[in-house]
Formats: sequence, C-alpha cells, structure tokens
Amino acid sequence: MITYEKRLINTMEVLQALQVLIAPGHVAELRILNATTRASRYPYQASGYFNDPLAMVEALKTLTSAKGVYVTLQPCIPKLLARAQNRLRSADEMRMNKSSTSDGHILAYRWLLIDADPDRPADISASDQEHEAAIAHAESIRQKLHAMGWPAPILADSGNGAHLLYRIDLDVTRKDLVQRVLGGLADAFDSEGVHIDQTVFNPSRISKLYGTLACKGDDTHERPHRMARLLVVPEEIHPVSQDLLEAIARQPLPPKAEPRRQVSRRGTPPAFDLTSWIATNHLDVQEPKPWNNGMRWIFNVCPWNEDHTDRSAYIVQFENGAIAAGCQHNSCREKTWQDLRRLYPLAANANGSASPPPPPKSVAGSAPSPDSLPEIIIGEDQLRDMTNQALAAIQQQEKCAPSLFLQAARLVSVGHDEDHRPIIGQMGIPEVREVLTHAANFYRLKKVAGAEELYTKAPCPPPKEIAEQILARQIRKPHLPFPALVAIVEVPVIRPDGSILDKPGYDRTTRLYYAPSKDMPKITVPMNPTREEREAALACIWDAIGEFAYASEADKANALGLLLTPIARPAIQRHIPLALLDAPKRGTGKGLLSDVASIIATGSSSSVLTMSENPDELQKSITALLIEGATVITIDNIVERLQSKHLDAVLTADWWKGRILGVSKMARVPQRATWIATGNNIRLGGDLTRRCYRIRMNAKSSKPHKRKNFTHKDLAGWVKEHRVELVKALLTLARAWYAAGQPRYEHLPSMGTFTGWVETIGGILEYAGVQGFLTNMDELDEQADEDGRQWEAFLQAWRCEVGEAWVPLSTIIKAIQQSAGTAGGAGDVAGGVSENTQNSLGEVLPDTLQVALKEKPATFSVRLGKALDKRIDACFGDENLCLEKMLDTHHKKSLWRVFAGGAGGSSLPSPGEIFETPDSLRRESEKEKNESGSDGKHPPHPPQIAENETMQKSKIGSTSDSIEIAASEDEGKSPQKQQNGMQPPANGKEWEDFDL
Repeated sequence: MITYEKRLINTMEVLQALQVLIAPGHVAELRILNATTRASRYPYQASGYFNDPLAMVEALKTLTSAKGVYVTLQPCIPKLLARAQNRLRSADEMRMNKSSTSDGHILAYRWLLIDADPDRPADISASDQEHEAAIAHAESIRQKLHAMGWPAPILADSGNGAHLLYRIDLDVTRKDLVQRVLGGLADAFDSEGVHIDQTVFNPSRISKLYGTLACKGDDTHERPHRMARLLVVPEEIHPVSQDLLEAIARQPLPPKAEPRRQVSRRGTPPAFDLTSWIATNHLDVQEPKPWNNGMRWIFNVCPWNEDHTDRSAYIVQFENGAIAAGCQHNSCREKTWQDLRRLYPLAANANGSASPPPPPKSVAGSAPSPDSLPEIIIGEDQLRDMTNQALAAIQQQEKCAPSLFLQAARLVSVGHDEDHRPIIGQMGIPEVREVLTHAANFYRLKKVAGAEELYTKAPCPPPKEIAEQILARQIRKPHLPFPALVAIVEVPVIRPDGSILDKPGYDRTTRLYYAPSKDMPKITVPMNPTREEREAALACIWDAIGEFAYASEADKANALGLLLTPIARPAIQRHIPLALLDAPKRGTGKGLLSDVASIIATGSSSSVLTMSENPDELQKSITALLIEGATVITIDNIVERLQSKHLDAVLTADWWKGRILGVSKMARVPQRATWIATGNNIRLGGDLTRRCYRIRMNAKSSKPHKRKNFTHKDLAGWVKEHRVELVKALLTLARAWYAAGQPRYEHLPSMGTFTGWVETIGGILEYAGVQGFLTNMDELDEQADEDGRQWEAFLQAWRCEVGEAWVPLSTIIKAIQQSAGTAGGAGDVAGGVSENTQNSLGEVLPDTLQVALKEKPATFSVRLGKALDKRIDACFGDENLCLEKMLDTHHKKSLWRVFAGGAGGSSLPSPGEIFETPDSLRRESEKEKNESGSDGKHPPHPPQIAENETMQKSKIGSTSDSIEIAASEDEGKSPQKQQNGMQPPANGKEWEDFDL
C-alpha cells in the first residue's frame, strides 16, 4: 500500500494529461486500485465517471493511499455519468455494484497505446536500468515508425516502462484490427529485454494516469516506485491513417482448442460438459454469453494471477465443442485451456452418456422445476465422482437461495422455526439427503428385457453413501465448497469498515447471514448524518427507553449502549461484557428493558438461559443456544449470587466448545451473542465483576409495578410497531461516528478484552452527546464484588489476630473455631480470642466457609486450605492485603501469613517466628497440655499425638492440592471424638462430597 511517503499525485501533471488525452465533454472512467480515502480507511477499488478534469483532480485529492490510478483512454458513452457523476463511488456503493466500463460502453477508438514494457517478474517495479532501456526502446520505435510515415506520437513514462500514444479514428467494432496492429508491432520491434504488450487492444482498457505514482510491488532501492508522466507532447497531433495501420497489422493466431473426446462405450461421442466442470470446480465466473458462434465465460479474477481483476481471463467453448482459455494480460499470454485444467483437476459430470444440458436460469429466490434438475446415474461412476456431481447440483441449487454453510468444520443450514425466526441447524445424513432430492434427479440404469444394449432409467432416492461422503468432506480434502458462517443477524448491522450490511442473505465480508423478518423493509440510512439527523435519532431512541427509572445518568447511557451492541457487534473484533440489569425490587422494568433490546435486534423476546446448579447442564444449555445462532441471550431473574465458571468463560471466548445437549459429542461454535442478566440486588462472584457493566433502576417506590402515566402503556408493543424507526436511529448514530473518522476518547475506561466494545460503543455515544457511559464501574466493583469484600474483612481480622507472622493452618483453624463457639463442643473457651475482639475470624469468615464450618466441620480444614490456595498472592482492599504461603522444611508443614502492601518475599522464618502466636492461643495451648498431663518433657499418649499432629501439609503455590489430615492410628475403629473436644477426621463419604 502506498501512502504519501512518496507523492501520490502531481496535480499539475494530472491536469496536463487530462487536457491532452480527454477531449472536452468526453466521459472517462477513473479507477483506483486498493484506494483508501478520508471517508473509508479500508482499501477498496474506487471508481467514478468524469467529464470535468477539475472535478477529477478534486476527487483524487481525497485519496490517502492507493496501489494505482488508471483512466480509460477511449471516450465512454455519456450515460455512464449517471453511475457516479464527477465523483468517486464510496466503498458501500462499490460493494453493492462493482460495475465498470465494458467494451460496449465505448464510443470509438481515439488512441492507439503502444506499451514498451521491460521483461521482469510480475508485480514488481522495474529497475533503473530496465526503466531506461524501455524508454530508449520506445524512442527507437518512434523513429522507425516516423520513417514509415507515421505522425508524431505522445511519448510518456509509465513509471516502469514507456508509452507511445498515437491518435487514431476507428469504429469501436475494429478491435480485431487494433489487436493485429499490436501483434505486427511486436513482431517488428520486440527486443531482448523489452517487448510490446499485445493485450491492450480492447477499447475499454484502462491505462496509467500520468501525474500519479506507479507502485507495483514494494518500494525498494533497487526497484523504486516512480511517477508516471508525459515526456514529449507534439504541438500538433495527427491521426494515423487506416492504410498505415493495415500495413503493419498481422493475422491473429488461431485459438488452442481441446481435442475432441474419444467415443464412449455406448457408441456416442459426448461433448465436454463445460458448464458442469465450471460448477464442479466452483469457478468465479460471470454468466455465459454468446461469442463467435459459441459461449464465453469471463472470470471475475484471473485464475493465474489474482491481481488481474479487470475481467481479462476467459473460457470459450466453440460450436464444434473445442475449448480455449487464456488471459489478455501480457504476463499470462502463454496460459491455455490445458493450464486451466491442471489448476482445476476435478472431472465434470460423466455418467456414461452425454452430460445433461445445464438447467435453465431461474428467477432469483425461486427453485428450478424438477424436470430441469440435473440427472445423476447411480452405479455408473466411482463414489467420489458421484459425490462431485451431487455437490455441483447442490451448488447450482444454492444460487437460487443460499442456505448451506460451514461453521467450525460442520455443515450447517440456515432455516426458520415455526415462528419464522431464523435458526442454524446442523446437517446430518437425513438432512443432506433431503437437500439432494431437491438438487438433482437420481436414477439407476436397468436393462430392457430382450434388448441387450438398451437401458431404461429408474428413479431412485439419493444414496446414503453420497450423503456420508459429503459429510466426510467437512474436515477432509477435497473440502466442501460452501462458505463459512459466523452468525445470523435479523437487522441491518455495521461492518468493520463502518458500512452497513442491509442486503438479505449471506455477506462474504462479515460471514454473516442477514435474515430480516417480513416487517423489516430496506432501511435507508444517511452515510454522513447531519447534526439534526443525529439529534432526531437520539430523540427517537429516548422515546423508547427514556422513561425507565435509571438510578443515574451512567445507567441511562449504559442502556443506550446495550441497544447499540447488537447493531455494532460485527464491527467489534473481541468480546462483549454482560449487561447487568439490576434493581432493588421487582416490577421496576428490568425484564421490559431486556425485551426492548431483544425486540429491536431480533423482532421478539430474547433466548432465555436458566442458571442451573449442575455446571454440566449449564454448559450444554449455553452450547445449544449458540449452535442455534442466538443473537441476544438473557439470564432472567437471578435469585442468588451470579457465579459460574462457564459464564466466565463464554463471555471471553471467540469460540465456545461444549457438549451438545442429548448427544455424547462436543461442538465448537462462534460466540457473537449479546448477553443480559436481570435480577434484584444481584451479587456477583468469581470473575464476573470484571466482565459486566451495570444498568441499575430504582423507582423509589414500595410497589413499582403499579406506576402509571407512561407515554407508551404497552412499551413492548410500541417498540414492535416502530422497530424500523428505532433500528434506523441506532444505525444513524453509528454511521455518524464512522463518518467523523471514529474519534477516540481517552476518558473511557479500559476493560481488558472488552476494550474494543468500550471504544466503539463509547465513541458512538460520546459523539452523539450522551455522557456518563460506564462511569459507574467503580461503584459496581464495590457493591457487586461481595466475595472480594468478605475476603478483605477476613484477611484484615487475620492480621489483627495473628499479625504478620508465619503460622500453620491449625492456628488459624483454632482461632476460627474458638471465635465461632465450636471449639470444645459448647461453652466459652478460657482465654478465647473472640471475647475481646470486635471482628473475630469466625465472625468475618466468608459465606462459603461459614457453610462448610457449620455443615461439615470435619472437613472444614480441607475447604479452608483449598480456599486459601486459590487466593495466594492475591491483593484485597485499599491496603492490598496479601496472602502468602511457604513450606517449613524443618517441621515439614505449610506456613501462612497476611501482610499489607502487596506480594513480598518468602524467606524461611526462624523457629521463634513460626510459633509466635497470640498470648490467648498460647495460654489455651498450655491449658490443653496441663489437662492432658504433658509437661513438654515427656511424650504424650497416643490420643494426644493424634490431636497435636493434625498439621496440614500442601505444596507451595498449588491451587487445587488438598490438605492431608492425620488419621486415627487404628483404621479399623470408628473415628471417635478426642478428649479435648476436637472433631474426628473426615470419613470416606465426606471426602467424596468435596471431590477429593
């Protein structure tokens, strides 16, 4: 791509060239390859028609980069001005209609272009030596032609070679003469290193616009990009006579045709079915048209050089069955039909008899009649050949109404449910056979009784083997020819380049399938909305959602961001956070706002996901919704805490992999949905706090559902009736931001992988004048992250109880049990820490551990150890309270400590540091020793050993390793309560309860 590092345009030289080459009032097409403009940052082929040289120069000034600037040398018919009069067509216009000038659009031949091109590899610039040799060779040709009586030509530098431009006056039908003239010039003047380009004979040929930069390949020191310019313009330009042209012209070479096929075993010489071969190999060609008593197919892109996009490559089948192929570009002049066959080796339909004629062209959207379907004879060819024939028939059928796609290496179809909502269905053997029955007529050959050589065709169903073979090609070569599908959309959406996808059907740019409902007509959106249009669009949206009882302006702005998200989703490359619709009481309008967002995006209420206590079932439900292509998914009426590892994962996934509901198979599907959750005073757990944005409503009423005096009594019904206006309003706001150059706003928050969503949605809102987007994120973190607050309080209490000393887990467990009143069974504990502490460890124990301590006290140490392992080196609160773990290799036990200020070092503590416990715990320990009769000098009895050796062990840094509990010496006996009141070890069932 060339930018203004080298000057792309020299305005004065462009004007001079246009004045010389284009007669006043004549129309010329300006065509720019890989153009980017101030209005479009994404490269596209720009085109426009001009009869005003100054207007053409002004259009060129809008370019920011281009790969090449070209113009038609011969005058175009004036009607073409109606395509784009004295302006360049936008990227959206070119995407909708890529039509350019054809030979039928030219009035007459006015210039003969002799292009002296130096020999070099394709798509690179010429070296200085090659460039100079080409200009010298053109000068030599000029002198020799002048000696033959030719008038003085224009001499120009093309940037890589040289041009000689001779004035001629020929009818546009004399293309054969121009072609023969170029052939004769090549025969006479081609030299080693420089040749005459013989492919520039067609009248609609475009040529480099002088005064612009020629930029083939990279701009290197050895092969730099150069400015094309006029070198010599004679004072008077006279046309070359037709006699002089005929004198140097030669006859063209006959086309290289494929030899006729051999006679088949049935005695009939079948002609090569070129139509079927083209369909089998999925060639990108235009509809065939009559040509020289035959038929000609034009490639949209040259099969030998993808840079040749000017429809210069072709296939011709003549009346006698001979076939020729080639490309008019000089670099492809040696290519033939045999070369094309080698590129695309798949065989055409061959069922033992002459191939059936191609089905008649159908009206767009309608299926051909059964009688016109292609015939496939079963048992006459190899399975691979029959599969190729079947796929070719399906491809022909798909041209009428595309419905088959590939998604994550799965063949899928786009269909509708009973409510006419679009869904994505996976194709199995029955579904493939159903498609085949509508794509082709299948027959088996049966011998006619009494006639040895005669056969009759008997209809038969599509074989199961062909359906299996088609499905086998989902992941194996030769792969299926169907396009990739990302998602279904039900409203016009924004593409990544800011253009609008509003044409029903499959869009190859975004890989989306637009399936509008019957009440969604084509919407006309201004490409550059004015301020008045933006304000009108915003007023229309506030009319729908402006009366909800938002808790703040941030919540109101976030609600508009929710409505924009499905519209702008294809333009956002990464992930979309969960919209949290929250309120203190029922009836505030959370579900209604969710319905409004879904109705605008899909025409109906959203798909509902119920949070299941079984993680596997939740995973399958998510997978099922994504497989169906759900656009908006709502988790409705959250009752308790919203926390799920699967929900955490799907919100940050480009592709979701999960088990299919009811099947023992895994599915991998794209995740492009908009997620919503509703509930009252929702509490968040896990990582969801970082993956949500909040829209809180507060009606400040004890009975919010009884409120009245709304502008629209039935808001959902009103939104359905005015859905088209609302979609247009949202698209207008989005287009305004793109038309302004997508301005960025530094004050918008950063949200990790959701930053693309923040920049796009936040940019649209800011440019529309909507303030407050995501300014309530800190408040959400403080209020919704209950888990973080609980652990902050727990670690703060730990630090107050124990300080920052390294202690074993048993010390913390004992402090928790004492403060919770569980140590020793019942009654107060002498010297207990809970007696004089305002926030003891037991009182601020996180909820999940509180439940474990109450319901499963025997395995509480296991649960606590696992919970601590998960939070090693994590910081909590403003003090950055941090939990650290280390292994005391001397005593063979794990030690823990809490300190403020973030992660620190983990040096091995001294024995004094290890057992530097609070006085209250030390006194409790001494009391237990006295009760057991141990003075510290004599070993304790076995029961005391079991008590004192309940030290937990774990590996440093592990987040999943369990804590080892010392078991009773006699494993055959039932665990009994120890004399000091401690709980016995966990039994086998309790271990299973905690997945150990």
